[in-house]
Amino acid sequence: ARARLGLSGGDLAIGAVGRLEEQKGHGYLLAALPALQRQIPELAVFIIGEGREEEKLKRQVRELKLADTVRFLGTRRDLPEIFRALDLFVHPSLWEGLPLALLKAMGAGLPVVATRVSGSQEAIADGVNGCLAAPGDPEALARAILKLHQRPELRPHLGEAARRTVAARYSLEAMLQKLGALYLDLWCQGNRR
Repeated sequence: ARARLGLSGGDLAIGAVGRLEEQKGHGYLLAALPALQRQIPELAVFIIGEGREEEKLKRQVRELKLADTVRFLGTRRDLPEIFRALDLFVHPSLWEGLPLALLKAMGAGLPVVATRVSGSQEAIADGVNGCLAAPGDPEALARAILKLHQRPELRPHLGEAARRTVAARYSLEAMLQKLGALYLDLWCQGNRR
């Protein structure tokens, strides 16, 4: 999977999946990269998705001289394959419901860095199954990513905890159990009247 993305063995591969819209905060991830590049020379960032901000983000990449670091992959149907190639998943949203891309990455066992917004905070316990950073803060994103780069032994633990979280709370089985419990509760309330 890494070879298909053109990655070498030493690259730290980061991925971000989502519509290229202001809400998703990709510009803040890009703004975090120059500081990261100074400390992680073999950094590769893959942005997966399309949207109205695409040209603006590509211009930002050129202005920050990140053309050798950032690749825009467009819409992809092979996310499981891409996830296998990544070391980290970053979800830099400014506001969010419960993000499906984040849950997919967590379910794939990827360590994640996300912003402290409502939906992400629901899924991630900071330091337990992922890392949270302040939204709209490139320095905070850079610190969280750098921490996971400098402490690679944390990544498999966070990734496994993320996978277990998704299986326990967001899998089809978990959702069906919750739905069944809700129906049973409503039926019991109706019969008591």
